[in-house]
Amino acid sequence: MPGEFLIVLPIEPIMPDTAYAAGTPLPMHCTLMPWFRWAADGAETSALMFLLEGLAGDRTKGALQLVSAGPDMFGPNGDVPVHVLSRNRELELLHTRLLISLAMYRVRFRDLAWLGAGYRPHVGDVRVTAHDAGRTFAADRIVLISRNEAGAKIVTSAHRLD
Repeated sequence: MPGEFLIVLPIEPIMPDTAYAAGTPLPMHCTLMPWFRWAADGAETSALMFLLEGLAGDRTKGALQLVSAGPDMFGPNGDVPVHVLSRNRELELLHTRLLISLAMYRVRFRDLAWLGAGYRPHVGDVRVTAHDAGRTFAADRIVLISRNEAGAKIVTSAHRLD
């Protein structure tokens, strides 16, 4: 059954099986892969979780340092406050590897502009001073989030970075 998914690196705790009502923001996180539709020839969500488990296991613990470079405005109208993250080769490689793996499953990405060379890692600025420039966080998990027909976001799985 097809589903819509988001893959993030949490900064604040995001616990498996937690649901967030439509319109409720997720805890602070860095988006690793924006929303996409999983319809890989009827493959179940377990195949997606297996893929993430493999990617998480290949990481070097502590290599994903998320460092805020400063504030910016994103979104189609430039009205979504974020903190852009400093360039990080390990983070960019993880995004690219995930993008290639998902493309092999023929997922449907919502917007191609934010993938590959267009990927700009950032943290949503849900609180004005939550992620000041220069602040550093170590990512220790990759989290898969699904969205149901009502728009609720459900934390489907969390995979520890080794």
